[in-house]
Amino acid sequence: MSRLIILTSYYNSVEDPSNELVYLYEVWEALKRELGKKADRILNIPVHDRKQLEKLACKNLKQGRHRGRFLGLRDATAKELDEARSVTKAMIIQYLQLLETSTAQS
Repeated sequence: MSRLIILTSYYNSVEDPSNELVYLYEVWEALKRELGKKADRILNIPVHDRKQLEKLACKNLKQGRHRGRFLGLRDATAKELDEARSVTKAMIIQYLQLLETSTAQS
């Protein structure tokens, strides 16, 4: 089920940019459900990158997860969105490579 959520959430991030950070963070949440607490290590994702995605998704941004908690929301900058996209893409690529490796070993 997590695999479908990963793909759907990434697709939604592209199709619904007003909620982009919500969907990009959903990808990370699905990967954690699939791989457990050590998902960032399993996927070889630097802690700094993962934390940056979490920070952006939870910031006072119009595209973020916690819009109701903040006053004075602002749009995410192009740089912030690029960072979140880049980290999420790296996670997905690493996950697909992990699946491919485990399938080849079976």
